[in-house]
Amino acid sequence: RVLADPEPGAGPLPALRAAFAAVPAARWFVAPCDLPWLEARHYGRLQAELGTAAAAFARSVRGDEPLVSVWTRRAAATLAAAPAGASMGAALRIVGAVAVAMAEDDRAFLNVNTQGDLAVAAAAGEEWR
Repeated sequence: RVLADPEPGAGPLPALRAAFAAVPAARWFVAPCDLPWLEARHYGRLQAELGTAAAAFARSVRGDEPLVSVWTRRAAATLAAAPAGASMGAALRIVGAVAVAMAEDDRAFLNVNTQGDLAVAAAAGEEWR
């Protein structure tokens, strides 16, 4: 299903709110489109470490990766009431999300936005892991 961004240029939170409202679920697995080496196993880790928290997000060696996250219904309901303009980090704090350290697989969090980025990342090959 494709949804229009309700507030283009306002960051990811309005889009997440719209997606959570449009597609009811027990869990939502959020992923940015510019991490080509992100795998299902990363979400398995997030899900496994979610516990009783409302949401979980990845933490790489570069820092928090708030768009690599798992959200519950409770988190989505809390997010709906978060202040307009809140950052993803603030939203995760508001919902009480847990950070899941994933430093052992740093390549998964390599941001690829251009053909040049992709060439550099591909040249790194498996030794990146």
